[in-house]
Parts: sequence; structure tokens; C-alpha cells
Amino acid sequence: MPASLSVIIPAYNEAARLEKTLKAVVDYLRQNRPEAEVIVVDDGSADDTAGLARRVFQDARDLRTSVISYKSNLGKGRAVRLGLQAARGDVALFSDADLSTPISEESKLVEPIANGECDVAFRSSDDRSVWIRCRAAVSGLARGFESQGNSGAVGSQRGQQDHFVYRQL
Repeated sequence: MPASLSVIIPAYNEAARLEKTLKAVVDYLRQNRPEAEVIVVDDGSADDTAGLARRVFQDARDLRTSVISYKSNLGKGRAVRLGLQAARGDVALFSDADLSTPISEESKLVEPIANGECDVAFRSSDDRSVWIRCRAAVSGLARGFESQGNSGAVGSQRGQQDHFVYRQL
């Protein structure tokens, strides 16, 4: 049985482009990973980001969806952390609201994690390559991602290492 997947999308003032992204993610997951869930974390947006996400999710049918929203802008790292903490899947993946990493490439990130080859995988939006970081690099990746403002997508195996990643973020 394949690992269940949680897709977390941190969003700050993304109402202008979030609808297209969420529709693509929901359509892909409904067809390819119906057991998945999608979580949008609205990081204190001044626009209608949370409302738009809720409206798009009304058409998600059986796909699990949720919107986490709070009033203050606490930063991308905090939004990702809250989304990861709420995730119920075996593997959690986060992607920017602009979907710079196409959702159709999720298997390149999820499969190495689900197969136990690594705990964390990420994709560079600059050169389209997938980088795998194994257990020893988890804490360094978490610190680097937070401090360098990287974008793209990251997958992380649920379990003991996740809690370590959460603490680092």
C-alpha cells in the first residue's frame, strides 16, 4: 500500500493565483492519490486567500481538505510548521502557492521517502533537479530552508525525524 500524502501549501496574500494552483492540486490528487489531503495555511493574509481556498475546497468531493488561518503574518517557516503539525499523512509535502514544482512531480519526492531511502527530499526550482538528503542531514536542511528562504517543494517522512524537523523550523 502506498504511503498516504499530505500536501501543505503556505500562503500569504495569494488570492490572485491560489485558485489555479488549488484546482490543479485537487484534480491531480483526486485522480492519482485519492487518500491524500491538502492543507492551506493562510499566514495572516490581508486579501481573501483563506476564503478562496475554502471555496475551491467545496468542490474537492471526498479529498480531505482544510484551511488553517490566523490574523498575524508569522512567516513562511511558521506556516509550514503549522501545516506539518496538522498533517495526517505518512508523508508530508509542502509546495509554494505558485506551484513552482508541478504537483505531477510529487512521486519524485515522495517515493524515496516512502521507500525508506531518505527522510527528507527537496526539489530546486532553479534547475529542476531533485535532491535527496538522508537522515544525517535533516537538521541542516531544516535550518538552511528556514534561513535561506528557499522555495519549491519538500517531502518529509512522518515519525521521529519529523518532530526534530518541527523543532528546527
